[in-house]
Amino acid sequence: MLNKFKKKKTAPISLAVLIIIIIAYCIIGPKKNIDQRLADFRSLPLAYTTHAKCRMACRNINSSEVIEVIKFGKINYQKSDLKDKPCATYAVEKEIDQHKIRIIVASCKTVAKVITVIDLDQEFECNCN
Repeated sequence: MLNKFKKKKTAPISLAVLIIIIIAYCIIGPKKNIDQRLADFRSLPLAYTTHAKCRMACRNINSSEVIEVIKFGKINYQKSDLKDKPCATYAVEKEIDQHKIRIIVASCKTVAKVITVIDLDQEFECNCN
């Protein structure tokens, strides 16, 4: 009779633990997968669009700063589009020399394309089309 009582008491606890694990995976699991994709494109060669080159020149941001942001920056998930086609786009941000820089980079299979470069602290008048 004691065994039946223990089984009945542990079943709800086991179910509760399983539900907590599933909820935690739904919250944390996908983010780890996204971060892994970021790590994947960090190892890809960079290609710069004409637009990105123009914005870099206008905003006085050089390629070593772009590389630093991509390598050590954090993803702004609200500004990223992981369902973008043909490649997911990430907004990667980092502060460099008291300026918060955002790089929009497309994570493609064989290359990471820098789409645009933004200085979030200062407005620039650029003539980039």
